Amino acid sequence: MPELVKPEFGPTLPAMAGPRLRALPRWVLWAAVAASALIVALAVAAWLVLRTPTRTVEVKSPVAFSVTYPSDDFRRLPASGTEVVRLASPPGTANAVEIDFSRVELPPFTGERDAAFPLVSQKVISQMSREDPTFVVRGEQPVNYGGQAGYQIYYQTSRNGKTWYGRRILLFSDDLKDRVGIDINAQALRAGSGSPQTVWEVAQADPLMRTVRSVRLAGQ
Repeated sequence: MPELVKPEFGPTLPAMAGPRLRALPRWVLWAAVAASALIVALAVAAWLVLRTPTRTVEVKSPVAFSVTYPSDDFRRLPASGTEVVRLASPPGTANAVEIDFSRVELPPFTGERDAAFPLVSQKVISQMSREDPTFVVRGEQPVNYGGQAGYQIYYQTSRNGKTWYGRRILLFSDDLKDRVGIDINAQALRAGSGSPQTVWEVAQADPLMRTVRSVRLAGQ
């Protein structure tokens, strides 16, 4: 077979790199292969996200915010009670998820605004406990999405004999004097493979994660 590269233009890259690659420890080669596979996987994931059809909802009142959601994964339903926007999986979805948005307001405070977050969190927890006898708090912690700070509550509940895990996020703008924010209530059915198996997994995967992280309060 004739040579693809004439001798005067050599040596080729494989000829130069081959001996060095063969001399490397096996774990280094495996690490390089794994890193390459990860890069490809991330590129594919980014491509899938970019090609997913989305819809954006702009709300002016009673709290100004926007949210973008994958339209194949959610249907917009009529809001009820204090809700401003409600989204849910299409009927028949195995790993069902729901998310709704309401207005939340911090009580008057002095000093750091963050210190008031647990106060409104306890108010929300008390309300949910009164309204739902199956409600159980699993944890609380601060949250921050791109400068939008707040507080989140992890909880568990039951509907029609099925376990649902929830994550309630009270989110406020980066204006430290702003007392009005958005109350994001995300829930996921504990079902089979692909659904959250612990309360800590709620909104850690799409479509909830992408939707939650798209929320922007006015001015953000």
